[in-house]
Amino acid sequence: SSTAPVSPAPATPVPGGDKRGTQAGGAGARGAPEPLVELRGIAAGYDGRIVWRDVDVTVRRGEWIAVLGVNGSGKTTFLHVLSGLRPPVAGTVRHAPALAARHGRLPAVGFVFQNPEHQFVTDTVYDEVALATRLEGLPEAEVRRRTQDLLRQFGLEALSGAHPYTLSQGQKRRLSVASMLTVPRPLLILDEPTFGQDARTAVALVQRLAGLHRQGVTIVMTTHDLELAAATATRVLVFGQGRLLYDGDPEGFLRDPARLAEAGLAPIAPMGVAPSTVAPAATPAATALTAPEVPSREGGLAVSPGNRPPAGGGPPRDHAYGAYGHRGSSPRRAASRSSRPPLARVNPAWKLVIHLGALAAVVAVGDPAALTAMLAVPVLLGWVLGGIGPLAWIRGLAPFLLIAATSAWTLAAYGAGETVVARIGWYQITAEGLARGLEVGLRMLNFGAFGLLFARTADVVELVLSLIQQFRVSPRWAYGALAALRFMPLLRDELARIQMAYGVRGLSRLRGPRGRWEAFKRYSMALLVHAVRQAERVAVALQARGFDGSHDRTYYRRMEAGWREAAYGAGVLSLLLLAGWFGWWLAASWAR
Repeated sequence: SSTAPVSPAPATPVPGGDKRGTQAGGAGARGAPEPLVELRGIAAGYDGRIVWRDVDVTVRRGEWIAVLGVNGSGKTTFLHVLSGLRPPVAGTVRHAPALAARHGRLPAVGFVFQNPEHQFVTDTVYDEVALATRLEGLPEAEVRRRTQDLLRQFGLEALSGAHPYTLSQGQKRRLSVASMLTVPRPLLILDEPTFGQDARTAVALVQRLAGLHRQGVTIVMTTHDLELAAATATRVLVFGQGRLLYDGDPEGFLRDPARLAEAGLAPIAPMGVAPSTVAPAATPAATALTAPEVPSREGGLAVSPGNRPPAGGGPPRDHAYGAYGHRGSSPRRAASRSSRPPLARVNPAWKLVIHLGALAAVVAVGDPAALTAMLAVPVLLGWVLGGIGPLAWIRGLAPFLLIAATSAWTLAAYGAGETVVARIGWYQITAEGLARGLEVGLRMLNFGAFGLLFARTADVVELVLSLIQQFRVSPRWAYGALAALRFMPLLRDELARIQMAYGVRGLSRLRGPRGRWEAFKRYSMALLVHAVRQAERVAVALQARGFDGSHDRTYYRRMEAGWREAAYGAGVLSLLLLAGWFGWWLAASWAR
């Protein structure tokens, strides 16, 4: 893949025909508007997974493009590739000279992330808006003029001294857009601009975007709101099934039931202004959006098609977490439980107790030969009854093996003892130290093996349910722990998004110890705020669902314990005793 400037020469029309008329800032009758970004043969993905491939798209000056598709179709990934935030897996991205990167930074593209807090890097609203002009080295008087003008335009003048994190959600969204406009940017990219906004705030924001579009700013946005796309966009891109499904005028897609069904999207009802009546050249945003509120059937600006109830009433459509949002209630998931390995069907709470008992037995044994034989118990159980193959065991135990080897060497080389068995350089290995090192190292491997066996054969949701039902753990604490386990892996993704946002703000090139320290402070604050926000949401959700211990709850699934758990506990302890005795006997026989 590569990135190169775009030649200003006209390019081929957008597939599907040019039905949008002259765009703001375009070339008019003299030819197609100037291309700002060209994507040729692009494949994109992350973590070794291709999200979509074979995408050819030209973004031209003056367009308002809505990027549509179901969750996971690659809409945000497209924005990242388009803006230069994420390199493509294959293909070429070319940015026009008007977007040429300066000072070693990313292309001069405005990017508004779905979560406004990702891109806040200063302590006041004023400094947030002023940052770009200061990085450009403009005189302070010009910085003040541009900043105050934007604060006034976006209704933030009275909040110029407030901390960005203290603003309302609508104010944060307006601030994130304003911070992208102090330095002229021909291309403004927005990820779900109306996400989390009420109807009035969303309409006000779209009206401001329409004003920018009339001034010649090209806008590319993702949205789940098909009504918004119909009312504003001059062109839509639809992703799904690992490819670009549609590239053309909005009416050609939104009025075609077959295309909507192919993309997994539900058709929309007219909003009083049909998409065909929107004239992009004269009104880049629909005239319907000039009203204080935009009506919809559900009472808001729009409702994501995936959340609409099916025609004729009834419960919401089924999905991966069941028809009513319970992960365990999905029929497909219920059917899959019967096909799981035998160990995966053991009650996880009782399995945890059995494994803790096994570890207590391991701690009580000090003979290296016995510990070696006991290590075979979890490995064989996982292989035969847990579906954990040899390669999975090797990969899973590799970190524990490294720690065990380090501990064994340390105790062998530095431990006390009188019987010297080897000299390696200036290290003196004693029989007593070696025995102690092997004992500690093998004990660590046993701990790792039983832990890995539990982690690979226990479902975390079933563990929480069984802890609540069998061991009377407070639902508040049990589900709180479950939420923490779910959120921990997301922090890495959150940090990656924050780093992208800081790159857009021009702060990705800080070097040296001081620069790294500043970056650490900013990233830490952003992650801390994110964690607090998530904790607040989880706490409110638990309280709203009655997980406060004030009354008894019913559960959509009962976790039973019976003969299977008793057999597993007896089998594990018996095998450990047998293995330990066999190892001790083998060592004693060898010594004789």
